[in-house]
Formats: sequence, C-alpha cells, structure tokens
Amino acid sequence: LLGISVLAIVPTLGGRLAPVTVARGRSFRRETSIAIAVLAVLPLVVVAVIPRHGDYRAIRDNSRNLYVPVDRTFHVTGAASDGAVALSWPDPGSGSVKPVYIVMRVKAGTTTDNGVNCSPRPGGVPPCVIAMTELSHVTAREFVDRPGAGTWDYRVALAASYNDDPQAGDPLLYSAPLTVTVK
Repeated sequence: LLGISVLAIVPTLGGRLAPVTVARGRSFRRETSIAIAVLAVLPLVVVAVIPRHGDYRAIRDNSRNLYVPVDRTFHVTGAASDGAVALSWPDPGSGSVKPVYIVMRVKAGTTTDNGVNCSPRPGGVPPCVIAMTELSHVTAREFVDRPGAGTWDYRVALAASYNDDPQAGDPLLYSAPLTVTVK
C-alpha cells in the first residue's frame, strides 16, 4: 500500500492511474469492520487475557535514571564467618566482555523487598526502586564485606562502562537477593 501511495503523490504518475471501480452490490463496510476487529480489537483482547507474572521483573535506579531488569537465576551465594561475609556469584553471561560488578548491601527489614522499595499498584506491576548502598565496583566474582553484627541483604549488579573504568559503570542486570546474618 505504501508503494502505491507514493505513486499517487507524484503529480505526473497520479493522473495516469486508472480509477478503481467497485462492483455493484459489494460493500467495503464488511471488509473494513473485519480489518478493524483484527487489527485493533484482537491485540487488545490478547493483552488483556495474558496473566501477569506477579513479581517485579525490573528495578528503577533513580541515581542513574535507569530501569534495570532483575534476573532471578543470577544468584549470589555467601557465608558469614568471624564478622565477615564472603560473597561469590557466577558469570550471568557477559560473553567476551570483562564486566564490572557492583556489590550492594542494606540492613534487612529496612526495605519492602530485600533492598528494593515497591509501591502498591492495584491491577498493575508495582513500581520498584533500588534502595541499597553501593559497597564497591569489582571485576572479580567475589567480595568480602565486614558489615558488623545483624542481618543484611545483598545484591550484585552486572555493570558496563563505556570507558573501561573498573570503578564506574551502569547496571545492566540485578541479581536475586541474598540475606546473611552476621553474629
């Protein structure tokens, strides 16, 4: 249709096009109604019946003006010993790029969901904002923290920096949370 429309725009070609005649008794109303139903109404019905997954799938990072996905299969493991927490995590899939990881922590129970604050939104996905302190940018997939006694929530973000600075970078992916108790 677009190609034919372009021909009609050109003044010398538009006049040469033969007018389309409509056969008697045939109405375009039926075809138009079917086209509207298929192209406009059907997608709305499909979107309305698709179930919501429930949990949030992304977190808003207001300090960087980013909306970053959460990968629940990207797990951080950790153990507390002698007042320290040793964290480690697998490569979530960075290809041949040498990624930077941002290690974050927050006192457990101070946010609505393990370092994330979510506001209720009936019938929709809740808006969620990261609310954790960044501890360090590291290139290794391990980190040791000495947070003091208490229960702590940790997350790691896979980050990238345009200038290959290991102390900078924007998060591309957040891990699932890890809760650790230090005695």
